[in-house]
Amino acid sequence: MTNAEAAAARPLNNPDDEPTGHFTGRCGRCGSDDLWEDNTAYGCNHCGGFWTGIEPQLIPNGH
Repeated sequence: MTNAEAAAARPLNNPDDEPTGHFTGRCGRCGSDDLWEDNTAYGCNHCGGFWTGIEPQLIPNGH
């Protein structure tokens, strides 16, 4: 799936416009919640997106 096709699929895959991307349970490319994961990576069964090497980081909240 091309990036344009993934972007076009976002409203269909995520009609409530929920957060997408790392640690959300939704694909950052197409918005699908049909993801696979193992101990080193995760990916999307819908668009084929694949991510690896994700390291959680503490982000200050500004307080």
